[in-house]
This record gives sequence, C-alpha cells and structure tokens, in this order.
Amino acid sequence: MTAAESPANADKAWVDGHRQVVERTFAVFLPETEQWPKLSDLRRHFARLGQQVDLDEVVRSQPHFPGELRVVHPEHLDLNIRHLRYVWGGATQLITICLAITRRAVQAYLSEETQPRVTSDDPEIAPLAGTDKRLLIRAGAVMESEQPSPVAGGGSGPDQWSGFPNDPLIMDFKNVVSADDFVARQQKLMEKHAKEMAKHRLPVPTAPVIEVRRQREAPRVFVIMPFGPAWSGTVYAMIRRAAGGVGLSPEPLVHRADEINRPGRITDQIVQAINEAEVIVADISGLNPNVMWELGYAHAMGKPVVLMNQDVHASPFDIRDYRQVIYSSSPTDADEELLARSLRAALETD
Repeated sequence: MTAAESPANADKAWVDGHRQVVERTFAVFLPETEQWPKLSDLRRHFARLGQQVDLDEVVRSQPHFPGELRVVHPEHLDLNIRHLRYVWGGATQLITICLAITRRAVQAYLSEETQPRVTSDDPEIAPLAGTDKRLLIRAGAVMESEQPSPVAGGGSGPDQWSGFPNDPLIMDFKNVVSADDFVARQQKLMEKHAKEMAKHRLPVPTAPVIEVRRQREAPRVFVIMPFGPAWSGTVYAMIRRAAGGVGLSPEPLVHRADEINRPGRITDQIVQAINEAEVIVADISGLNPNVMWELGYAHAMGKPVVLMNQDVHASPFDIRDYRQVIYSSSPTDADEELLARSLRAALETD
C-alpha cells in the first residue's frame, strides 16, 4: 500500500483483483474449519478446476498497515475485517458479530467485574448468529487474528470461545459501529505504535557496522537468535550457508549481534542493525526473551521476517499460525534447503 492510497481503497482493490481466491477462501472457512484454508489446499482446488492461480502473488500483494506483521511464506490466507467488508454473501453477518464482540469487550472492561471477559454465549452476541452457531466460532477466530484486536487471551473450542478486553487498547475501540470504524481505529493504533517505535530509530552509520560488510549493494540479513545453547553455532552456520545458496548476486551479507565489533550499547546496536537489514531471520526456539523483544521490534518496523523454530507447538499464540521453518537441532540438508527458499522469497518480497 502506497502513502497515497487509503486502507479502504487498497483493501477493496486487492479483494476485487483477487475476488475468485478471496471468495473461495471465505467459502471454505465459513462452514468447514476454525482456521483459514491452507494455501496448499487452495492450490489443489484451482488445479482441479484446471485454473492457474498465482497464490504467491495474491499473498504478496495483500495490503498491510505500516508496521504490521509480515511473515514470509504464510501457511494460510487470512482474511481480516478490513478484507471481509468487501466480500459478498455471509461476511456481512460475520462482521456484525465481530462488531458486537467489540462492543461487549468495551462494556466488560468498563464494568465492575474483577475479571471482565466476553464469551460466545453472551446474550448480546449469541442471537446474532441465528441458528448457525458456527458463525459464533468463526467470529471468534477472526477476532483472534485481528491486529490489533480489542480482544486478547481467553480460549476456544469447537463449540465456544472466550476472550478478555485487550487492555490498554480496548478504549480505542469505544463507539465502533461499523467495519470502517473498526479498521480506522486499527490504523490509528498502528500509526501511533509506529511513531513510538520510530523514536528508537538510529541514523544509518557512515562507517561499517561489521567487518564483513564490503558491498553496500549486497542485501543485508540480520539474525536474531539465542547465543547460549549448544546448537546455536551449528544453526547459525546453516543460516549463513542457506543465505549463500539463494542464488542472488551479490550474495546476501549475514550477521548477528555478537559480530558487531564497534564500541557502544549493544541494545542500540541491535536496533540499528534491525533498521538497516532488508530481511530478519528470527530463531524463536526456546522463546528467548531477548529474541522475542527483537522480533517484536522487527515486526513494528515492518521488516520481512523468516521465522525458525525447533518446536512449532511451543510458539506463542499470536504467531502460531504463521509459517515457520521447522528444523532439527542437528540441521539436515532438507532443513537448509527449506531455509534457503524462505530467505530467497523474503529478499524478493523486500
């Protein structure tokens, strides 16, 4: 999305330009599953119809707010309220339920309850689904994937869900009456967050940050990962080999924080390295707190991120649905090949 485009124009243009894919995505999501369909399933669907659809281009062109999470090679094609407002059919009813959830979250937050929450059987929400109770579950899934969302935490199952008002963002969603209102509040929050994070930006240095930077035109890949585990060195070596195997010329320049060889505060240097990098590789194995903070900063800066993990089931809920390079602590050739493909896609996206 360019600065000249409003979110509404960009979202509508994207939906109209890929309506066949978007409508199929929604048609599968609504009756069949709590998750958006996998891209692999969408490819099979269109292949059976004898149609060639470039799903990579569909995903790549999906509009984002500045600073919104961008993960390379997502496994699913997610549709949020900003997209659903331009989808024909049952999306209108689904959005109505999502807006009711938003209103109830605000009311719960302002109530005297010690643990305010919103549930799918709330008397102001449940009747909106009529006889199709699946709509309640789907609405809960949509609200969970919104970024930012007025609802956070809670839990979900095949027949019900619950969530809590997302303090401190909840009051920014007060008096939301339409999908356009909802998206406008999200945009305002993201812009505010981006301004706050921009205060931490450091100027691009005139001197090299690390000795290995020899060609300014070479794409820069900054790796955030824990240094302490025994597997760290082996995995970092794999990342460097994978970057060299993406087939780009000049070859990407890969570095991580322990290779920064100039004096200064390490936190400021890491922030600077993230700002300068074209692509971030983030190994979240073990959920190291420093790695998660740096990942959050990279997301806020809108950097393309390649996620790596040795255990996808240990991922935090808000990134669990994103495609990750799952690998062994003793990396295999297949692990390295998958990482190289993901890195190439990230560098081409940038």
